[in-house]
Amino acid sequence: MNEFKICDICNDKYVEKLKKELTALDETAEISVGCQGLCGIGASKIFVVVNGIAAIGETIEEVISKVKETMNKE
Repeated sequence: MNEFKICDICNDKYVEKLKKELTALDETAEISVGCQGLCGIGASKIFVVVNGIAAIGETIEEVISKVKETMNKE
C-alpha cells in the first residue's frame, strides 16, 4: 500500500487539491496531513512524501508526475 504525506503548513493552499489528485492515483493509499519537517523545501516548492521519498516540484502537476514515477519504482 502506498503512503502519501502532505504538509498542511507549507502546502496549506494546495492540501485539498493534492489529496484529490493522490486519491485518484491510489484510492487505497494512506494519506497523512501534518508537518513533515521539510520546511526548507516547503518554503519555496510544493512537495508530497511518497513511501518515504519526497516528490518536489514547482506546480501540483509536476509533483503528481514525480509521485507517479516514485510509485512505479516501488
